[in-house]
Amino acid sequence: MDWTTREDTPTGDFPVVGDGSVRLADDRPMWLVECRDIANRPCVVTVLVDGDRVVIVGPPGETAVFSSSEVETLRNALREAASAAARHDTALVAGRQR
Repeated sequence: MDWTTREDTPTGDFPVVGDGSVRLADDRPMWLVECRDIANRPCVVTVLVDGDRVVIVGPPGETAVFSSSEVETLRNALREAASAAARHDTALVAGRQR
C-alpha cells in the first residue's frame, strides 16, 4: 500500500517527493511505513533524518509488525534516510576542513 496516494494517510499537507518520502516544514525528508500492531490494527513507523542521524519512531507503546512488502518499504526508507544522513555528515566534515 502506498501512503502517498491514500486519502486517509497521515501525510496530510506534507509534499511527497520522488523517493516516496514527504518533506517536513524544515525540508527534512520523512518516510511513513505502514505496519500493524500486535493486535493487527493499522499503524505507522516513521523514519526521518536528523542531521547525520536516522531516527525511527514506532507506534507509541506498541509493537510494529511488518508483512514482507512492508519490510521492503522500511528497508528502502532506511536506505534513503541513511544516504541523506551520510550526505549531511559529509557536508559537515567538508565544512570543518575549510
